[in-house]
Amino acid sequence: ARALAKAHASALRACGLSAQKADTLQRVARAIEVGELTEEKLSALSRAEALRALTELSGIGPWSANLVLLRGLGRLDVFPPGDVGAMRGLGGLLGVEPGPSLDRVVERFGDRRGYLYFCSLGSSLLAKGLIHAAPLRAPATRTRSRGSRRHHPHGRGRRRRRAPQHVAQRSMLASITSEMERYRR
Repeated sequence: ARALAKAHASALRACGLSAQKADTLQRVARAIEVGELTEEKLSALSRAEALRALTELSGIGPWSANLVLLRGLGRLDVFPPGDVGAMRGLGGLLGVEPGPSLDRVVERFGDRRGYLYFCSLGSSLLAKGLIHAAPLRAPATRTRSRGSRRHHPHGRGRRRRRAPQHVAQRSMLASITSEMERYRR
């Protein structure tokens, strides 16, 4: 942030930024540098509060604020409004034209609507050949019989482990896929 805050406007313009975007970037960098804007502060806020805090910065609109939360902070409770590319990609996945009906689909995903953005992005990158689908793997099989279950050495029995994060992600993707299939019908 310090380097951006102190950079010459001409250096930022040479990177392809308009004068207005360069000015906004420098103002945001200054806010970060002095501690007015931090990841910790934004993460602690609700979606509405975080969006309000970001859009109060001159030059940051709803689209930019949503993208900061989604891609910068990993918040999945947002979908960038008016993102034509994301809506076009999502419409392609669902087989419908972007519009009010597609907006309702996004809203139905509530706090997980950000997954739709990444599905749209992934679909677009796959179509352009910029990424490739992961190979399908056969599910793991258990090799021990039921009678050979190991016991805990202190007699407390086996502890249950929480499902790994990738299992939760697969579950969410499965629900997105079924929702998309239901929408197509």
